[in-house]
Amino acid sequence: MKKILLLLTAAALLCSNSVMFAQEAETPETSGRQFYVEFGGPGILFSANLQSRLNPKVRFGWGYRAGVGYFYGRNYDGSDRTVYNIPLGVNYIFGKANSLHTFEAGGGVTILTKGRHPDDTGILYGAFPFMYRYIPVDGGFTWAAGLIPILEPSGEMNFTVAFNFGFSF
Repeated sequence: MKKILLLLTAAALLCSNSVMFAQEAETPETSGRQFYVEFGGPGILFSANLQSRLNPKVRFGWGYRAGVGYFYGRNYDGSDRTVYNIPLGVNYIFGKANSLHTFEAGGGVTILTKGRHPDDTGILYGAFPFMYRYIPVDGGFTWAAGLIPILEPSGEMNFTVAFNFGFSF
C-alpha cells in the first residue's frame, strides 16, 4: 500500500510540474508540431512521423507521435520479406523557454506486418526513446539523435540509435 501511495504522489507531482513548465514556455511564435523522417529507432529502419504536443501552442510537455515505415529484408529461411511498420508513442519534451536544445523521453509500440519468420504476422515491439532534439523557437528545420531501447516480443531488450530530421511548424 505504501508503494502505491508513493507512486501516486510522484505521478501527481510530475503532472503538476509538467503543466506549470509547459505554460511557462508558451509564446505566440512557438509550435509543438513536427514532421520528420527517422532512421533507426521505433520505425526499425526508416519511418516518416508526425509529432505534436497535447497543447500544440507549446514546444514542451506531453505529446504523441505516429508514423509509417518500411523495410526490406530476408527471413531466416532465405526468402525475401517486405515489412511495413507503424510506430506509435507518447513522449515528454524537456527544455527551457527560448532554447533550441531539448530532451525527449517517451515510450510506445511499433506494429510490424511481419516478423523474422515467414509465418509471423502482426508483431508488436516496445520502444523507449531518449533523444536530444534541436527545435527552433519559431519553427523550421529540426533534428534529433538518441538511444532507443527496443523490447522484443520475446522479452529480450536490445538497443538501437535513431537519427531524424524534418521541420517544426
